[in-house]
Amino acid sequence: MAAYILAPICAFISSVFFFLPSELALLVLANMDMMTFNIFGTQIDIAQYSTSFPWLLPVVAAAGSVPGSWIYYSMGSGAMKMSVKVKNKIESFDTGRLGNVREAVVLVSNIISVPPVSLTSVASGILKIDLRNFLVVSFIGKVVRYYIVLLVGQFAIDLATKWFG
Repeated sequence: MAAYILAPICAFISSVFFFLPSELALLVLANMDMMTFNIFGTQIDIAQYSTSFPWLLPVVAAAGSVPGSWIYYSMGSGAMKMSVKVKNKIESFDTGRLGNVREAVVLVSNIISVPPVSLTSVASGILKIDLRNFLVVSFIGKVVRYYIVLLVGQFAIDLATKWFG
């Protein structure tokens, strides 16, 4: 149960401050049932805080991450202050080349996280992409990314335990 509380918190912090990779936090939270720690001679079993259904974690993490993207969207739309230099740089980009695929660019950016999602979110605000479309597309992209991370991570963990465990 604690994983469902920590996942959106970690994802929000990651989406706003950059110092905590939400993908790493997701993998840790999804695999807490495999972890025990020995601290000062006391064995701490954190499996009791794990989730019995880790496949819901990407949805919960995405729900925590999207408000962070909304903050950056708000900066771009002018609702919040941002650097004039950054705003001018983004506005100088020829958005006519994107045509009607702006939401697709946001989706792909949220899935692969390149360019950084925060930059894409600021640009979406500047370009006046519909907020509802932005939030839905961001949520879907983040869910897909977190599921990919969870699947690849689980495969890597299974492979490592098979080889070294």
